[in-house]
Amino acid sequence: MPMFDSYLMVDWSAAAKPAKWPPGKDSIWWAAVQNGHETVVTHERTRAEAVDHLSLFLQREVVSGRRVLVGFDFALGYPAGLAEKVTGSGRARDLWKWLADEITDSQHKTKKEREADEFVRFDVAAKINAMYSEAGPFWSRPKRAGTRVPKAEPVSRTCIRHPLVDRAEKPCLCSDRPWPPRHPPYHRLTECFAFSGGGRPRPVWQLFFPPGAVGSQVLMGMPRLWSLIHAPRVKKQAVVWPFDGLTAPATRKGRACVVFVEIYPSILSNLVDAARHSGEITDRAQVRLCAWAFAQLDRCGDMRPLFSLRDLLPAADDRRQMVEDEEGWILGVGYEEKLRRALEESLRHAKC
Repeated sequence: MPMFDSYLMVDWSAAAKPAKWPPGKDSIWWAAVQNGHETVVTHERTRAEAVDHLSLFLQREVVSGRRVLVGFDFALGYPAGLAEKVTGSGRARDLWKWLADEITDSQHKTKKEREADEFVRFDVAAKINAMYSEAGPFWSRPKRAGTRVPKAEPVSRTCIRHPLVDRAEKPCLCSDRPWPPRHPPYHRLTECFAFSGGGRPRPVWQLFFPPGAVGSQVLMGMPRLWSLIHAPRVKKQAVVWPFDGLTAPATRKGRACVVFVEIYPSILSNLVDAARHSGEITDRAQVRLCAWAFAQLDRCGDMRPLFSLRDLLPAADDRRQMVEDEEGWILGVGYEEKLRRALEESLRHAKC
């Protein structure tokens, strides 16, 4: 029996201005596959509108008794050490709450509000950087964003490797990078395991172009995720993997649940490039095909290992606690070939 009835994938955006028409790469895209049928592929102009519409979709699913897998393409946790530095708890959920209190994200009604939203991420990053005696971990900013966020990566003679990464049987992605010794690691453990064929995940500390603004997506995404998890009817059914346990959730107290996970669509980048429709925007194709990949994998009964990580981190491995408490994990990392085969199967049968 499949674990889920619906598969909802979201491509997030850190853009301050509302997306223009026709929608492009800076829009928020989301897609849903329900019971083997593609039911929704749409874009949102602002983060606030996205949360409103996603909340309504999830509430309808919960009322209907359906089990939903919800994937967001930004990190749900930071490298080990940041949450404890900021909140004192060392738990990702407490950091989400802290960020939700710190980051205001308006509906973009006026130019002044848009300007405030554009720089709030850099203000919060600067506040966190100020908690460190030397240059903080966040970097890359526009000219007007303040000096506590450096324009380039902090440089030191010492590189920090991820805690216990030598046992990961994967090369440390930051092994050749200078990095201040008292900072959190450059990458999370899941990124040290990540499949390189679709491109190496960018560090969550990078806030601005060029190239990439992954860190801004995280800072602007976590507060919205916090509000979505606490939406009416969703809160009691919400499970956030792996922070609620490295297990395979299906129901909660006998009721259908909504399982929030982190995704990395670039795992499927080669297939996406080949399978997207003529003229289709890459972000749109990624969420659509990612939803199909998880749906097909679940229908084949191969989804549960992705949640337990037993093949990657055995039960006695002390890194599991770090993943559960603070860092999180990208669903599908370590099982990339399974996801690729699942999507290929869907494409063969012209499902997508």
